[in-house]
Amino acid sequence: MRSARIIMLQEPVEGFLYVALTQDTRLTSREGQNISLQDIKAGMRIQVTGRPGNQGTLLGEEVRILP
Repeated sequence: MRSARIIMLQEPVEGFLYVALTQDTRLTSREGQNISLQDIKAGMRIQVTGRPGNQGTLLGEEVRILP
């Protein structure tokens, strides 16, 4: 069993504080290119689509870095 990768938000957004990433989560740059989790740094703005999980966690389907 693989553990989920997590992005912790600096403050809750619409009740979510965590974004859980699965092996199917797509991570993209501003230009739409695939990136790795290590490319997302503290303070970056992101846009996440997904579905609600448990206890303030959003299960991310796509995470995109914003300008």
